[in-house]
Amino acid sequence: MLEVIQLIKRFGGLIAVNNLSMHVEKNKILGVIGPNGSGKTTLLNCINGLYKPEKGRILLNGKEIQGLLPHEIAKIGIGRTFQVPKIFKRMTVMENLLAPVLSSELSDKELKEIARKFLSQVNLLDHENELGEELSGGQQKLLELVRIMMFNPDLLLLDEPFAGVHPTLKAMFYERIMELKESGKTFILVSHDINSIYTLCDQIIVLDRGEKIAYGKPEDIRKNERVIEAYLGR
Repeated sequence: MLEVIQLIKRFGGLIAVNNLSMHVEKNKILGVIGPNGSGKTTLLNCINGLYKPEKGRILLNGKEIQGLLPHEIAKIGIGRTFQVPKIFKRMTVMENLLAPVLSSELSDKELKEIARKFLSQVNLLDHENELGEELSGGQQKLLELVRIMMFNPDLLLLDEPFAGVHPTLKAMFYERIMELKESGKTFILVSHDINSIYTLCDQIIVLDRGEKIAYGKPEDIRKNERVIEAYLGR
């Protein structure tokens, strides 16, 4: 579904992503792990258009998307959440969900019905009239997830969705991700929560200093010596 070919992203003299090639199969969850500074978030930022790579190609269903703006990439089917949730804090929960679909041909009533369906799935329906800033950190991450579902993306990029999240909300996140996968969605999941990566992901790619050092199934990554060395040293 998504293919990254020889991607390079620099910041001055720092090569954040170094000649990286990878792919994501439709209806699968690809986990991306690696030590701090290994290029995980930079990779997501290149895929969803926040950064323009110096070299390389990014293809969604065979069509090149590198160089498109973030809103253009969202329109063709890629949704994104962030390590620090980027919700509209001075808008209500309901207004947050309606913001991405302002140009929709559906009526306000229809859009609100869809929004309430999503909010009920993450136990936020009772909070629809509260301001975004009044939610807990974990609730804000859930709000960000269901907000991108309002425009029904095919590929979801999740950046550290479990960081600092209460175990109860984390379990809800797990459930929602698996439900979305069963409905046909595809994911790239960046996380330092290794248990979550091993539990949810079909394949895992490991980055270190911007380079791919391992790729494979969770059971293979667990015992890969280069991965162990990258995290723990020799």
